[in-house]
Amino acid sequence: MDLKWNTPVESLTKSEISRIFVLTVQLCQEEFGPPVAGKIPSLKIRPRSLCVCAGQYCWVKNQITVVIKQNPTLRSLIDTIIHEYVHSVQDLDMYFFLEEVFGYRSNPLEVQAVKIAEKWRTPFLRAIKSQEKIILQKNHRIFD
Repeated sequence: MDLKWNTPVESLTKSEISRIFVLTVQLCQEEFGPPVAGKIPSLKIRPRSLCVCAGQYCWVKNQITVVIKQNPTLRSLIDTIIHEYVHSVQDLDMYFFLEEVFGYRSNPLEVQAVKIAEKWRTPFLRAIKSQEKIILQKNHRIFD
């Protein structure tokens, strides 16, 4: 398989998605710094969700949830991981204050997460493609 922007996420195994997540989060940490919680967020994969969100960052659990149905392609998956990671480095109190003032869509921290994901998705995909053999290898261990 050749990983491309339009690679269907449903064609990837949970293990492959997890490897993409780990590599993307490593790149995020290098570019944006460590999360406020002090450790890398965990991943939760959901096939679908009642909301129309592509993903969600939970400050309490320090967890990024990715909704597969809302992330049909590798591009949207990488966008979502970057976007949600950005929330992990943002100030929680400020986020909710700004949401009250501006609403969800116009919240400056939400807008910032969107713009950062748009800026970094192409360089991150290139970096991930350079690790494609590792991602698609069935028995590769990411954590030694």
